[in-house]
Amino acid sequence: MTGLKRAERRRTALSKICAEKAYPNVTYVSGTDIIPNMTYISADEVHPNIYGIDLITEKLTKIVKSKMLDKYLKES
Repeated sequence: MTGLKRAERRRTALSKICAEKAYPNVTYVSGTDIIPNMTYISADEVHPNIYGIDLITEKLTKIVKSKMLDKYLKES
């Protein structure tokens, strides 16, 4: 099994667990939703490069802000 297949199996399993448990403070975010292609990955083909880090920061910030706003609006 290739590394990509293993990664896809892990993503699928984690997504399923998060959906089944439905913890209010847990949000599953797939790495493929944050890093769209390999141009944001370093030469080791595992870790993000400096541009990938910027992209991760940008996208996760939007997700966290959105979740916090949703929670705030529900509590209001």
